[in-house]
Amino acid sequence: PEDRQTQSLLETLDLQIMNKYNEDKRIEFFHWGVMAATKRYESTGNQVFIDFSIGQAEAYLKYLRPKISKNSNSCYSVEGMLSLYAILADMDKYSDFTLQLKNRVINEMVKNQKLQIQPNQSQVYFDGKNYLFSEAMSYFEGAFLNGRLRPQVRVDATQHCLSALIKVHNSKLDITGN
Repeated sequence: PEDRQTQSLLETLDLQIMNKYNEDKRIEFFHWGVMAATKRYESTGNQVFIDFSIGQAEAYLKYLRPKISKNSNSCYSVEGMLSLYAILADMDKYSDFTLQLKNRVINEMVKNQKLQIQPNQSQVYFDGKNYLFSEAMSYFEGAFLNGRLRPQVRVDATQHCLSALIKVHNSKLDITGN
């Protein structure tokens, strides 16, 4: 608050970025944009960041990724949804949307957890009879596959899943699938 010039620049930048991505919603921006906007909300209390985040999440759920893909790792999107969920969970006026986020997160994470390479795992099944076998798979224990049909691991995909799992834990959501 003491540095009015920096504050003014940040406000201008915030509005420019939000205007750009309100007009051009993109799946690759969704999680980063919502995580950044919710952090800005936490530091400023400005409702514009909640409105922006809700708009991004609604677009994600309705247009960008309306259905859960059983084949893809979606931990990146869960990071964004849970950043917003954490803020909205205590706001009664958003209870319907919060429930929608919660249900989507739970369903996505039940699926995503099945993409984690388990101790001593040596094969990945693509369907009932087709699978990939590799003795080297155990070197990647704990990593997350990019998808059910893409048996590759990437540090960023695993990082997104670990971050999502921390956010799930902090949100006290049950993702066991029970």
